[in-house]
Amino acid sequence: MSWLALLNDQVVGGWARIRRRRRIRNLPPVTNVNIGSGVLVAPGWLNVDVSIASLFSSSPRPFLKFIYRIMPSSSAIKRDLAEQEFCELLRKHKFIHHDVRFGLPFPDASVDFLYSSHFLEHLYRVEVLALLQEARRVLKPTGIFRICVPDLEYAMTLWQKGVKDRALQYFFFDRDVSSFTRHRYLWDFESLREVLEKAGFSSVERCRFQVGQTPDLQVLDNRPDETLYVEAHP
Repeated sequence: MSWLALLNDQVVGGWARIRRRRRIRNLPPVTNVNIGSGVLVAPGWLNVDVSIASLFSSSPRPFLKFIYRIMPSSSAIKRDLAEQEFCELLRKHKFIHHDVRFGLPFPDASVDFLYSSHFLEHLYRVEVLALLQEARRVLKPTGIFRICVPDLEYAMTLWQKGVKDRALQYFFFDRDVSSFTRHRYLWDFESLREVLEKAGFSSVERCRFQVGQTPDLQVLDNRPDETLYVEAHP
């Protein structure tokens, strides 16, 4: 594991564990929350993430440039963003550094929309159930939770077509990858609907790429070929 991956796992993750009981106060009347956002963000959303970028998001621009430059060239951030874009994004959008395995730092029935893209697969199944129960708690009765995850059915189709190396990448990772980026469980629609219903959601609908009741999908939805999209209602 690289030293930066180790830093993110031990130091950044440890700081999130110390602050796990924190609660956000004085939320605006309409709140949209992006869980495990990384740098895939939309204007007006509150972005919750445990990455080193979210930890230092409010830092001065020279320090953000330093953070960007020490990231490995293979990182998703450097693949998607230039240095200036990285700094502008972190300074422009609101981030909360928090490990959602310890719950969501919001009051009951306070959130209108929850969004999560390619994040749940990084949690164990039992952690997903706990997070979904938290999501059910913080959503307003009229709220919606849009979940986007790698489609297990798609991965299995790749295997059946003989694209085995690509299929196996959904299950196995190089040793230098941070523990936060490893997959711990994969979902198809039936299994995801089952766990959502177990968490207390009354309605689960399969959606299409950038189609649904959640706002800003033109910005937030990505990776249409491999992704399962659902919207769940309390």
